[in-house]
Amino acid sequence: MSRIAGLYWLSVAVMLTLTIHVIAVLIVPRIEVENPWTQRLANLPLTDAVVLPDPAPGAQSYELMDPFFIYAICRFDVSEGPLAVSVPEPDTYWSLAFYDDDRTNFFAINDRSAGNSASGVFVMLPEQVPGFWALLPAGSAPPLVIEATQSGGVAVLRILVDHPTKRETYRGFANEFSCSPSSF
Repeated sequence: MSRIAGLYWLSVAVMLTLTIHVIAVLIVPRIEVENPWTQRLANLPLTDAVVLPDPAPGAQSYELMDPFFIYAICRFDVSEGPLAVSVPEPDTYWSLAFYDDDRTNFFAINDRSAGNSASGVFVMLPEQVPGFWALLPAGSAPPLVIEATQSGGVAVLRILVDHPTKRETYRGFANEFSCSPSSF
């Protein structure tokens, strides 16, 4: 009887451990953590692109920032209509990533995969897409249309600084990054 009791308590302990583990895995990512990124985004006006300052030597002002990149961010909300994104095209590696309010990456593009589409990028909800295509002038070059998974989010532009002497030139490119509401 004591062996059965021991197995019973062992199985209870294993089930309790598994239950706590599953709950932690599902809940911890949803808990809002106050870090420099969330603080900066909370204070950033909608559709206002901001070039982040370079990290100081020995201290990063933002979590997980690579000092070899220049970062520009833009918070957006497409619930009222599409977002038009203008991406500069420097002669170095760059990437543009879109994250929803849950910080889930839903689209990314870089200099190699963009082709000519980087000049016309629009972010919108899936239900806005048919209206967008219907109002697009006939014969115009088709833009890159990105379907957002949620109405709110953030766009992050990263530009590689491949040589220290080019940092200010690439910062100028980052200053050209913009996102604004579009009426098609």
